[in-house]
Amino acid sequence: MSYTFLLLSLFLFLIPIFLALDQKVFAIENIRSLAVPSLVVTVIYSEIGVFLTSFKVCAFNPQYLIGFSYRHLPLEAYLF
Repeated sequence: MSYTFLLLSLFLFLIPIFLALDQKVFAIENIRSLAVPSLVVTVIYSEIGVFLTSFKVCAFNPQYLIGFSYRHLPLEAYLF
């Protein structure tokens, strides 16, 4: 069991968070205008991923995953 994909996803998630702390790069007041579209896109692509993995169109190598999955999609795929 390896945490490679999980660590990569968390690292990519933290970059915008650290940039949001700098007021010159991103104003924190605009977070709502970014959160709603991001949530919509996340739901749409997660459902597409669940659909494709249930029909075995795509698969994930368990060697790089921590083992937790929900609806045939690993946790790392949701975070990515």
